Amino acid sequence: MQDYMIEETAQANADKLLGYLYNAASKNYIGECVSQIAHACQCAHFAKELNHGIDVEIASLLHDIGHYCNDVSEPQMAGLGVINHEWIGARKALEMGLNLEVAILIGEHVNAKRYLAATKTGYYERLSPASKETLGFQGGKMSKAEQVAYQSHALFKKILQVRVNDEKGKVENLETVTPAHYREAIANQIRTNLKKQAIDFPKQIYFVRHAQANSQQPNAGLTEKGAKDAIDLIDLLDDIIGSPVDLILSSPFMRALKTIDPYAKAQNKLVIPDYRLREFHPCDFRNSNYANHERKSFYNSSYKLDKDSHTLFKVQQFVMSLINDVKASVLNNYIVVTHGRWLSALYKIIDKNISFNVIKNLSRPAILKLTIYQERLALEVLYSGGPCRTRTCDQRIMSPLL
Repeated sequence: MQDYMIEETAQANADKLLGYLYNAASKNYIGECVSQIAHACQCAHFAKELNHGIDVEIASLLHDIGHYCNDVSEPQMAGLGVINHEWIGARKALEMGLNLEVAILIGEHVNAKRYLAATKTGYYERLSPASKETLGFQGGKMSKAEQVAYQSHALFKKILQVRVNDEKGKVENLETVTPAHYREAIANQIRTNLKKQAIDFPKQIYFVRHAQANSQQPNAGLTEKGAKDAIDLIDLLDDIIGSPVDLILSSPFMRALKTIDPYAKAQNKLVIPDYRLREFHPCDFRNSNYANHERKSFYNSSYKLDKDSHTLFKVQQFVMSLINDVKASVLNNYIVVTHGRWLSALYKIIDKNISFNVIKNLSRPAILKLTIYQERLALEVLYSGGPCRTRTCDQRIMSPLL
């Protein structure tokens, strides 16, 4: 990547990250006495005042961008912000080119609240009513076993520093510097990282359909066969991909996380849960006629059985959101772990005339490769019990979904 391109990208991405804050300038910090932008600036202010270091300062400034940086609607915490906002923000930080450490500090600030609520005397009682309510959506206080495991995190001290700044940054009328003060520090991180890694097309997403699970429930684990297949994916993915993977995203459902966990641990890679990748049903999956409704929704993108279900067109919006993020990212190679209906939506984007049987023939697990060129997409099945085919399309066909 040429120097002028590195500089242009570093400046543009720094502006994008700060733009998320400025766009939230008029938004209240939900349930608190300050605005979103005032909260962000105060968190960074206290990080600097306490000499926490530039990574903690940047993470403290950007820790809540996941509430307002996505281009699709995300599940809400009863009007108190976006579920999983911490990892949405972490993903965005990595895709814009910030350090992995900054991304982890952003992603862990909710777990830090869970830890401190369980271990620090008086911490839970001092939380604001809004923060207490969101804690219920975020897993509640950590168990003893979780606490012990968390204490061994390599960034444990810095994670808690970000959380302390988060709690302190709720002071009415406190004067601080503006987000622009951090523009050059953010751009410098991006600039440094871009010099280590070229951005190039085509980009690749390796989609992994989860292994065999005990049920369709979100918290269902893998069967004995599914767990064995997940271990086998260590070598299989290594053989198929070859080059290092920049980022692993996964559906937050347990069967997806368990499928990629052995590979991620073997590669020492962070797995970021992404709610866009969750399973979307055309009706209640316990419906005795579910398979028939699934088929109907495949051939009719606006079909769903009831108001709480999802059309295939809606799922395609999440698919395109992911693809557009990858196109704009400084990262080149992704692994994305998801579900059969999500892959159905992807297939229908690539080829609107594809047969439902192609999807039904995909095994659990299955591996597909989406290659993203400047003007087209190519999809191929690399591992499955079904037929292997490559399909391409001009991206202009997808413009109504953007």
